[in-house]
Amino acid sequence: MSDSDNTASYASKAYEFCGGLFKGTVNAVPSMPETSGISAYGSKAYEFCGNAVKGTVNAIPTSIPGSSTISSVGSKVYETCGNAVKGTVNAVPHIPGSDTITNYGSKAYEYCSSAFKGAENAVPIEVTESDSTLDQTRKTAEYLGGVWKGAVRNASRFDFKFNTSRSTAVSITDSAAKYLNGKPKVWIRYDRPHPGADFKHINIDRAVTKYVHGVKRPPNHVPISGVHMKTVEATTRVLDGINQVAYPVAVTLDTVAVGAAAYQDYKNGTSRNAVATTATVAAGWVAGYTGAAGGSAIGTAVLPGMGTIIGGLVGGIAGGVSGAVKAHTVFNDVADRVGYDVEKRNCVKCQTTFTAAIYNGEKDFTKCGQCHHASKL
Repeated sequence: MSDSDNTASYASKAYEFCGGLFKGTVNAVPSMPETSGISAYGSKAYEFCGNAVKGTVNAIPTSIPGSSTISSVGSKVYETCGNAVKGTVNAVPHIPGSDTITNYGSKAYEYCSSAFKGAENAVPIEVTESDSTLDQTRKTAEYLGGVWKGAVRNASRFDFKFNTSRSTAVSITDSAAKYLNGKPKVWIRYDRPHPGADFKHINIDRAVTKYVHGVKRPPNHVPISGVHMKTVEATTRVLDGINQVAYPVAVTLDTVAVGAAAYQDYKNGTSRNAVATTATVAAGWVAGYTGAAGGSAIGTAVLPGMGTIIGGLVGGIAGGVSGAVKAHTVFNDVADRVGYDVEKRNCVKCQTTFTAAIYNGEKDFTKCGQCHHASKL
């Protein structure tokens, strides 16, 4: 450093950025009387941060142009201290009782970056790991929730019973059709051979099939093979298992999604994530039921019974997932247009206007995506 006024000026800046880092550690900058002035205290800080890299390609310059600002000085501190440990095992840890430049430099990267945010050479800011994790958790829960919502209509509508008599292997009740006592009617039975029908067959309630499912002349006592019967028994047990857990799993996943969104909003001082997720969850339920109804109708036309149920499950899953995806996309598009928890900013590097997603941890972003990623290279 020169002996000019730039020495005191630069030392003062060094203190502003680095001096406070050493307080409370075994290698703290010595306390000095107020009469010593800020420059003396700053000079000591310079010894820790500046001299350690003197003579290297990242050395702090010996003078500061008169037009220098706190931002440009801070950027230089990052070059000297931050880059020295960037990507190493010592990057941005807590300060231990050590006087190595890597430990102090890494902490300088953390402490100094906020002091010169907005400068062209500012330290690149990343969306925090916790924001990324919460966002991924929410998305995963929303999409999986859509899958299980698709199964809920079947669970609320159809019930499976096994081996209810010597002849009946599987029976399927439909809650949309009820006996006079209010109990759901048995719609379809998969029967073993019995007197009057000495072969494996499907027994269908024609009234339920006609008036509930819209099939005018459904076949009855349709013969089936042994392989068909075994396939039905195995498939219906799987479907029954899905029915038992569909609703609680769907609700649990919705709770996870809304909880992750609410916590992300709490961290960022926003409300958009919770509102978007609530809307997405609601859309998933509506789309899941609508898709299941459409799938059931198609399945019934192909094969009343198993076709109805499997078609409803496939249609429900497709509807639930696509409904969640579309709802979130539409909501974010509208929210961006009205400026809900986002800000339009000019990139400090190229002056391009970009949108900072405050709700997703981007409240301190000062560069557009292209310049932001380029600054990390």
